[in-house]
Amino acid sequence: EHAAVWVPDSEAPLCMCCHKVKFTPVSRRHHCRKCGFVVCGPCSEKRFLLPSQSSKPVRVCEHCYSVLMSGGLGSH
Repeated sequence: EHAAVWVPDSEAPLCMCCHKVKFTPVSRRHHCRKCGFVVCGPCSEKRFLLPSQSSKPVRVCEHCYSVLMSGGLGSH
């Protein structure tokens, strides 16, 4: 499995998970390492080990974390 293609910051004025958080200098953008979506901090608090990307758990969005925990491989 390869690393996700990250959505450019400029294409995501809002969190792509909750669609509620507007990004500002205080409310930072994060990228899910599984799907590449731009998400807010609360929507990307979870970490998951993706051996193809890192030897340590990496930031993933809530959706991808749920899919990974259920044994699935898909993303959005």
